[in-house]
Amino acid sequence: MNKRPWIKRHCPACGVEFEMRPSPSRLTSNRGTYCSRSCSTSITARRHGHSARNHSTPTYTTWAAMISRCENTKHHKYAAYGGAGVVVCDRWRSAFTNFLADMGERPTGKTLDRIDGSRGYEPGNCRWASPREQQRNIKTNVMLSFDGRTMCLSDWAEEFGLHKRTLSYRIRAGWSLERALKTPPDPRCRLGRESAPQPAA
Repeated sequence: MNKRPWIKRHCPACGVEFEMRPSPSRLTSNRGTYCSRSCSTSITARRHGHSARNHSTPTYTTWAAMISRCENTKHHKYAAYGGAGVVVCDRWRSAFTNFLADMGERPTGKTLDRIDGSRGYEPGNCRWASPREQQRNIKTNVMLSFDGRTMCLSDWAEEFGLHKRTLSYRIRAGWSLERALKTPPDPRCRLGRESAPQPAA
């Protein structure tokens, strides 16, 4: 079997001449453009200005961490992401600049959040969210529908001035949702936990 001949190229980052053996896959993915991984990283960093050897911006760090937890089996969160079938779309996986164009820079105090937890990291399914917003978007949240609206238990408790544990206790005790929401907490009970629930209205 004849091997493809080596060809000479000049690295666009450092100018050094090097040899590579081209293949359709390497040429299509633009691999073999630079003489080394460090030169590739260097030129990419200069292009988008978010990555450097000793410092990367929060946006670049988020992008790199997203890929790592989905693909690096040694990442401490791999089991909950890559191991659970969560993947990064090809567009974002192939280039940080694509991720930056779709998501913009990461706002202070916010991190990357998937809107639909059953889908992967892709345009339209991700947002920059605060820790509070992310906490209310987890699978274990209890969703309640009342008066034509559906929100998680924590949101309903906040709207009606209740502690979320009080509302949860009332619902588990058999109260109707309307009564559980509209009944003020008993100040004599810790967190408003009524020790002897009355029959549901």
